[in-house]
Amino acid sequence: MPKGFKDEIPIWLMRSKHGRNTIFSTPETMWDAACEYFKAVDDNPWYRSEVVKSGENAGQLFAVPVKQPYTIEGLCTFWKTHNQYFYEFERNAKEKHKEFLDVIAEIRDIIFNQKFSGAASGFFNAQFIGKALGLIDRQLVGQDPDNPMPSPVTFYIPDNGRGGNIKQITSGEVPFSLE
Repeated sequence: MPKGFKDEIPIWLMRSKHGRNTIFSTPETMWDAACEYFKAVDDNPWYRSEVVKSGENAGQLFAVPVKQPYTIEGLCTFWKTHNQYFYEFERNAKEKHKEFLDVIAEIRDIIFNQKFSGAASGFFNAQFIGKALGLIDRQLVGQDPDNPMPSPVTFYIPDNGRGGNIKQITSGEVPFSLE
């Protein structure tokens, strides 16, 4: 071994700190940056092209402003970071940066509310936003062990002597029509 290497500190132990610097020094700076993102989204709608259907400009295209939803991904892009940083910061805030928890919760609530309200009022595609928010519209198709469907029951109804045939009806089937 060359001279001097034995007593030197390994390079990986020479770092004064580990990990990335936090973007925000205080909850207030995080809140201000989130508000800048919300304002930027509101001030910069997307535009959808539509065709004029009648009148002297019929057939011409015109731009219709379209509101865009707030997202964690958009927020992180605005902050010039990635969404994993936000999720990790949120997770670590529970132990190391508790003063940020209220701001993070408020940011999440605003994003959820804007998406939900936008979908409910027709600004956003309700199906798409519902999936993005983790809301489900579940229909029970088969047997669910937690909420079992009743087993089908078969009834045999005689035709009251008008021909000797027996009608078989399974539950859920309508045995007659209202004509």
